[in-house]
Amino acid sequence: MKDPLSRERKWRIPPSPPEVETFNVDKIPLIILFDNDGKEIGRVVENPHEQTLEEELLKIILEGFGG
Repeated sequence: MKDPLSRERKWRIPPSPPEVETFNVDKIPLIILFDNDGKEIGRVVENPHEQTLEEELLKIILEGFGG
């Protein structure tokens, strides 16, 4: 969906447009995982690459924390 007030902005999702830009949201649903320091360790966009969402999240967590 295009922002009717701006040609540059792709999404207009009130009340949180700043988060859309901050986290570079292009597609939804979107799950972003962060470590304890707030650094992004992975994301699942639309559909998991593994067979289930749980497997994909576990893979991201293990890779993000060196497991």
